[in-house]
Amino acid sequence: MFKVPSSKSKQLKKESNMKRSANVVLGLITIVVAGATAGDSAAKPKVLKAFGPNDTTISKATVLTEDKTWMVDCKKAQTIRLFEVKEPSVEDCMVIYRTKLKTEGVEGQAYLEMWCRFPGKGEYFSRGLDNTVTGSNDWASYETPFFLKKGERPDLIKLNLVIKGTGKVWVKDVELLKGALPGKE
Repeated sequence: MFKVPSSKSKQLKKESNMKRSANVVLGLITIVVAGATAGDSAAKPKVLKAFGPNDTTISKATVLTEDKTWMVDCKKAQTIRLFEVKEPSVEDCMVIYRTKLKTEGVEGQAYLEMWCRFPGKGEYFSRGLDNTVTGSNDWASYETPFFLKKGERPDLIKLNLVIKGTGKVWVKDVELLKGALPGKE
């Protein structure tokens, strides 16, 4: 029987342990990355409808600028009707109205407003009062959610911009998203 000298034996054991440790670490990294990817795709909201510069707003108070954003110059408080989504085919989820806003000299507040119409039941709203904008600000993302229970199926969703005062507001990257209800991710 052939026996490896003891110093060589220790070296081989050390290399074997290092390889085993490296394989365990690589395996754990693979599990973490795969889990994060699967988790991200499950939790990430799905775009139901996106509006861009080729879409016409409902309100005629908006002007499409040279840089392909909509601009509203408010001389008084008003609600700007931007877009509607008919038959969105959603229920038992969170609907999210998201857009980017830029402001100049807004006196008062500006915020997002979303209305959901339910056949035979009326209209209900969600307002982004916890995420208002005032004054002059560069581009930032704003959103407001609407929580739909099982069986609650709106046939129309309205996306508005409310300006409770005066000033200029620019709007771009308007989206309606569908996400999981909190606790159901």
